[in-house]
This record gives sequence, C-alpha cells and structure tokens, in this order.
Amino acid sequence: MQAVVPLRDQFRRESTVEGRKQIAETEFSAWKHYLMNRKEHIAAEMPDFHIGASTKTLLREQFDRMKDRKTMGLPAEELADMHGEFASKFKIRMPINPVHFGHLIYPYQGYLANFPDRHYSFDELLTIYENQIAAGLERSTGRNLFASELSCLCFWMVNQPDSGAADWNQMQELMTAFRFKIDTLPAFRTEFKSLLSR
Repeated sequence: MQAVVPLRDQFRRESTVEGRKQIAETEFSAWKHYLMNRKEHIAAEMPDFHIGASTKTLLREQFDRMKDRKTMGLPAEELADMHGEFASKFKIRMPINPVHFGHLIYPYQGYLANFPDRHYSFDELLTIYENQIAAGLERSTGRNLFASELSCLCFWMVNQPDSGAADWNQMQELMTAFRFKIDTLPAFRTEFKSLLSR
C-alpha cells in the first residue's frame, strides 16, 4: 500500500485526463489487490469473520421470496426491507461492522440500496458482504482510514468492478448512491470544489 501515497500526489500534479485515468487505474489495482489479499487471509485464518452456511441459506430463502421475477435479482430499493424481514424472524449473524452494515442498508445512509435501476444477484450481495467484512476487520484493528477506503472501494466496485475510472453516467450513478443530487458536471465541480482544487 506504500505505492498509493505517491500516486495521490502524482494525481494532483497530473494535468492530462489520460494521465489521471492511468494513475487512477494503478491505484484501483493496488486497493483491489489489497482487498483480495485480506479476503484470502480471512477465508484461511479467521473463522469468526465468515458468514455461516446456515445464515447464507436463510438469507438466500429471504432473497428468493423478494427477488424480481423478471430480472431474478433483488431491486436495490428492496434491500432494507429484505434485511428487515430477515431480522424479524432470525438473528443476523454476519460479522459486518455496524458502521459498514449501516452504509449498506440503513435508511438514512443505505448507499447500496440507493443505486438507481439496480438489481442485485444473491452472489453479488454475498461478495459485497464479504468485501465489507474485510473493511470492518480493518476498523476492528484500529485502522479506520483503511476501513473507510476499503468500504468506499466496495461501493465503487458495485458500479465499476474492473476499472478505476468512470465516465459521467457511471459517476452520476455513484453520486446518486451516495445521496448527492448532482446532475451536471458544473454541479459536480461546485460540490467538490475544495477537493478538486488540491
């Protein structure tokens, strides 16, 4: 991860769009590699950070009850209801840090539930849970910045699983998920003026 720090400085100094895209792709690859390594470590050595087979089975049953019959996926806006229905019958036994779980489905955050026109497959949801478990592991060891970075990466990967750069439409979807009402590039520049000037 030491490679990421100089990349951020290079990104700010880079004046071309293509150069910035390349730097963003390099940073994305570094973070994705780190996330995959953490997940492998969890799978091999940390059974307390696994979602149990019985919980997966029960979640799958709840997912199947609520999924859209045309897309065979769960509409994003139904995520909170699915988890609420599940929790009304069973204890949610997933080792996701409460902060990260709130980012997924809590009504006033619920970024995952806010992606426009999105339907999730069950396997996608499991991957997202596992990614957030890895982010939560960082938080539990006091590495809050790493936890936040990995959590953001998880949301980025919902929309852009294989790329560190996004076009304007993809960026709008991400901004909608994060509850920003930004529909033009000038509005984006105004909202993030302080960050863009660094």
